[in-house]
Amino acid sequence: MESQENLSIGWSLCSLDDLLIQLSNGVNVKQFDEKVGLPISRIETISNGNINFERVKYIIENDQDFVEKYSLHKGDILFSHINSDSHLGKTALFSDRAGSLIHGTNLLLVRSSAEIDSRFLNYQFQYLRAKGSFMEIAQHSVNQSSINQFKLKQVSFLIAPYNEQRRIVAKIEELFSEIDKGVESLKTAKAQLQVYRQALLKHAFEGKLTAQWRSDNPDKVVPAEELLRSIEQSREERYQQQLTDWQTAVEKWEFNGKEGKKPSKPNKLHLPIPIIVDDENLVKETPPEWLWLKYGSICEVVRNGISKKPEGDIGTKIFRISAVRPMLFEMNDYRFIDNEDGEFDRYYLNYGDLVFTRYNGSVRYVGVCAEYRSNEPRLFPDKLIQTRLIANSIKSSYIEKAVNCGESRKYLESKIRTTAGQSGVSGEDIKGIPVPICSELEQNEILNIIEEQLSIATQNEEIIDLSLKKAEALRQSILKKAFSGQLVPQDPTDEPASELLKRIQAEKADREAQTKPAKTKRKTTAAS
Repeated sequence: MESQENLSIGWSLCSLDDLLIQLSNGVNVKQFDEKVGLPISRIETISNGNINFERVKYIIENDQDFVEKYSLHKGDILFSHINSDSHLGKTALFSDRAGSLIHGTNLLLVRSSAEIDSRFLNYQFQYLRAKGSFMEIAQHSVNQSSINQFKLKQVSFLIAPYNEQRRIVAKIEELFSEIDKGVESLKTAKAQLQVYRQALLKHAFEGKLTAQWRSDNPDKVVPAEELLRSIEQSREERYQQQLTDWQTAVEKWEFNGKEGKKPSKPNKLHLPIPIIVDDENLVKETPPEWLWLKYGSICEVVRNGISKKPEGDIGTKIFRISAVRPMLFEMNDYRFIDNEDGEFDRYYLNYGDLVFTRYNGSVRYVGVCAEYRSNEPRLFPDKLIQTRLIANSIKSSYIEKAVNCGESRKYLESKIRTTAGQSGVSGEDIKGIPVPICSELEQNEILNIIEEQLSIATQNEEIIDLSLKKAEALRQSILKKAFSGQLVPQDPTDEPASELLKRIQAEKADREAQTKPAKTKRKTTAAS
């Protein structure tokens, strides 16, 4: 913040408290989701710098004194003083055009003197938040941070002459309007990329992307019956491998003097048999050479993870549920758990495992799938479901994309159940997902096309994201100029801000005098 000596002509440096008529928390009353009575603000009401009336609740209150006391006035600013670090210090300016709004708890009301343009003050709040000024004075805990009113009142603000405040606001709004148009276009383009991705995946798993390939390569197209035989052969090969592993384990057991329990011989019945999905509507969606199979019938493993709660900063890495997103495994999203005794060894993920989310607070992330593409041993929690394909002829990368779109995703969404704010699916739901299966060669062709096109889409999205960041940086550059007196010409005839501050102090003194109880004279008894 500027020092008093470096201020623009006519500007003043003061504390927030010097500008305010009121700084207060809201009222804590019973609230309803139904749109009855009066809307009341919540911590979520501040959205994208505005007051979002889709994120309010309602109260039933007929006491006019109550309504008058807690109703927001035009020009009031709501300030988020208790929130996660990423949302702390957000503000929104109230306009009476939207109707009335009661001031609820967990947001501070900032009401400035009429000598200050509240829009000018709100923009300066945004500038200070971007600079990190509020994070510096916040008290931080594990999940949220907070700013007490005393510290907020002491934050330094720059005040321009009133007429200059209005010129600055007009210029900011003009420039921001141009940026907003560009940002809107960028967001539209980003949304169109997402639509394109979904359309690409849908066409891929309806066989449309490879229609020309099948026409050009009839000798490489494998009939459905042969696909089934291939999967059955993989099942037999897997069983033989299990027998070999068992024989090795028995030999080791005998070599060690037959200590402990003898390893159990694997049961072939434990390996699934491919189950064809008998649904005419699905069959019509895909080429005749393709199969629709139940996902569980092509997996040798479908299981939940570890229920024990992770703790501490050392041990074995275990993923958080948020590590799994559609076709994306976030490798840096993990905690630690003690596995020194090997208790959880069977829960290590293998390269190529497909992992589903079992529960999530957001329905859009329930049942989504990502392939684990790492050789590093990592564990997974019980809110994730590990699956492992049984057939080498079915590519994990192919299935990862198939189950995140089209009929496969639609089926799983129909199985989602919500309890106590958490939405979820079961392992049985995962097993029942219908998946389209084609030959290994066609799977490879589909993956090549998808990965090439998705790569282009990702590159375009990265360009858009960079442009959005530049737009935000441009906003901050505009605000920086605004609050250093460089955004608009100064007028030497403007009344200096120091005079505004004097009037505000006088106004506050008058208010205090009016609210201070009158002193009563002490009665004295005359001496006799």
